[in-house]
Amino acid sequence: HYCPEGSTSSSECPRGQFSNSTMNTKPSDCLPCSPGWFCGSTKQVKPEGLCSAGLYCPGGQATSRPSSYLCDVGHYCPTGSPSPVPCIEGTYQDISGQSSCVQCPPGFYCSRSNVTNATHCSAGISVPVFCPSGYACPNGTRHAFEFPCPPGTYNPSPGLEMTSNCL
Repeated sequence: HYCPEGSTSSSECPRGQFSNSTMNTKPSDCLPCSPGWFCGSTKQVKPEGLCSAGLYCPGGQATSRPSSYLCDVGHYCPTGSPSPVPCIEGTYQDISGQSSCVQCPPGFYCSRSNVTNATHCSAGISVPVFCPSGYACPNGTRHAFEFPCPPGTYNPSPGLEMTSNCL
């Protein structure tokens, strides 16, 4: 709440804001709801709750599910996310609004370093890439050349899952 000078009653902070102090005299004394949190009613003295999983809440949110802040592909948003979190190498996420990333499947790699591939961006990994010839890519492979075929063996085909299958 805040009480403008000369008023006979208090005014409430709007949704998306709160005030945890006394002697407030102007609307700017109300604080935006903290990042990762929401303030759903007008009488908040602290944030009401955490943002829902699959979405993120920059400061000032009035709902736990702000539709404008759906987590992007290549990212994940656990409960209470103030911003999307990029999938780490070895994982990916090809669906928006998710709370976790998926482990890269066998026969593929998931890396941010492949800047020539349109499925990758600097912010997150959205699609696995087929493992190159001469290499194997078990679950969670982070780089195209992480698991070469052992000396004296080869692999003429892309998408190999295990180095033990090299010829």
